Amino acid sequence: MEGAREASSAAAAAGGGENRVEVTVYLNPDFFKNPEDDAEEFLFWQAIEAAAAKDMNSTQAKNDFFRRVGDPNSGIKVIGINEFAYTDGGRLKGEDRLLEREYWIRDPTQEEYVVLHVHFAGKWYENHLRHLRDWSTILQANIRHSVTVDKPTSRTFFRKCKDLNVWREKFGSEIKIPEKWKWRDQKHKHPNMHRLLLMGEMCERHVK
Repeated sequence: MEGAREASSAAAAAGGGENRVEVTVYLNPDFFKNPEDDAEEFLFWQAIEAAAAKDMNSTQAKNDFFRRVGDPNSGIKVIGINEFAYTDGGRLKGEDRLLEREYWIRDPTQEEYVVLHVHFAGKWYENHLRHLRDWSTILQANIRHSVTVDKPTSRTFFRKCKDLNVWREKFGSEIKIPEKWKWRDQKHKHPNMHRLLLMGEMCERHVK
């Protein structure tokens, strides 16, 4: 992301090197007013099902959501992104891991957040090689019911990363996109999804 501001630190699970995880946090500067401090907190946000959340499983619900995304006056915005390694439940290791992003979205028509997970064809590289990460081709995208957010006081990010590896199977509703969609060059194949991803590009980078 061009012009991104950067803050460096490390997030490691108890037990040290083997369980160490790295994540890149991107924050919307119009939503987060203290990005350095907020990035540290956002890292540990966890999606919790809201009792009154609007169901995103139906085609109609997804169509309604993306229709609002396409409306420039809707107020929908990507407020932040967590970027990390997808391991397919631990089956992918080292250089075989893929890039995954978790987008947090604010929709003014709902009280809760919407969470979007996108799995990319590009390989995961640790933060010191993050310039090699490629998020130009999407393999799969899943959108979750609107959720409230849990901000735990304990640092649970490593457990979160492990849990997210099965997120695709247990939660969310798949968004129909072209196979191996090159979203930057093929806007016409899903214009509103393209618009949503571009919103994410406006967020500023913070390395954790």
